[in-house]
Amino acid sequence: MVINWFGILIANTAAIVLGFITGSVLVVRWGGYFILIFWFWYYFNDILYVAFMVLANFFFYMAMRKDLLRFRELKVKKGITFTEEDVSEFILMGKSLGRALDKYSLYYIIKRRFSYKKKI
Repeated sequence: MVINWFGILIANTAAIVLGFITGSVLVVRWGGYFILIFWFWYYFNDILYVAFMVLANFFFYMAMRKDLLRFRELKVKKGITFTEEDVSEFILMGKSLGRALDKYSLYYIIKRRFSYKKKI
């Protein structure tokens, strides 16, 4: 927030929009950090700010690796199918965001539309 509050606002808004397009809670949650790399590149035009954001992303994802591995293990090895509501609860964001993505994201709207036609 201290370095560039406007960039954080833009990056998080872009991550929310991309999350509702893709239907993924993980894009909403972590997309903003990734987008900030490109925002810092554009806004500051200085490699030090970009390096800082790359390093911050690296440390953030390294801190989250155990949770991501546990999630992957549940999904791939045990074959558990998750809704976005489950994923949202799993990463401690509450069920509301996941429930909204399950109902209103572009991905799930298209998925429901075409699966409805197949049933008829």
